[in-house]
Amino acid sequence: MIYAAAKNGWAVKSMEDGTRDSVKDLLDTVVEAIPAPDLDPEGDTKMLVTQTESNQYFGKMLIGRIASGSISVGDKVNAVGQDGEVET
Repeated sequence: MIYAAAKNGWAVKSMEDGTRDSVKDLLDTVVEAIPAPDLDPEGDTKMLVTQTESNQYFGKMLIGRIASGSISVGDKVNAVGQDGEVET
């Protein structure tokens, strides 16, 4: 059980806990309760894109779930559209 007040920005496991200044307990509970994804970090990088956005500062942004492999900051990636066309 997690007690929270989103408007005030806190979440705690116990109402007797006097520190109500963060959502750390909520985030810790999520990490404990939800299993890590089952993927192959050494395989080819594959990601199912669920949303695309363009930004004048960052360029094209792809949001989705990685199915295998890994992506790090600064990596160059290609996107394959529904028509099979590759975008860099």
